[in-house]
Amino acid sequence: IEIVDLPGIYSLSPYTLEEVVSADFILKEKPDVVIDIVDATNIERNLYLTTQLIETGVPVVIALNMTDLLHKNGISINNKKLSEILGCPVVDTSALRGTGLKELIQTARDTAKKAARGDRQAVYDKQIFSEDTEKLISGIRAELPAGIPEEEKRWYSVKLLEQDGRVLK
Repeated sequence: IEIVDLPGIYSLSPYTLEEVVSADFILKEKPDVVIDIVDATNIERNLYLTTQLIETGVPVVIALNMTDLLHKNGISINNKKLSEILGCPVVDTSALRGTGLKELIQTARDTAKKAARGDRQAVYDKQIFSEDTEKLISGIRAELPAGIPEEEKRWYSVKLLEQDGRVLK
């Protein structure tokens, strides 16, 4: 197993050097799996990156970190439902307590093996935006060059809709 620790980012938009480095690595190197460390105490901010990662077509496993702090305050997140909505596994972790790491590693290995066998749900086509936005994404997707891999077309379509300068080039 080779682990690459990418810079901590909140999106794959090329506004900072860290975002450029991470986006380039994920899109060009096509890792077997990406472990997306999501701060459970600030989940809304972190899930923006998660949706972008999923749209790249690279298999994703979410490490839902700091869940111990949520539980301490009587809050819980339904991992099964979150996994169903996003189409990728979600594993509770706590870096502070060192919990969930073995399950996370095993889930990442299993996810990478499933993807290598072609046994993977096509989550990169999951519709998460309004109906009007999804129509725009579909229209852009239809115009993309045939050379773009099918699993990356949604990501490129969303980035073009956002008028992402790097993708426009």
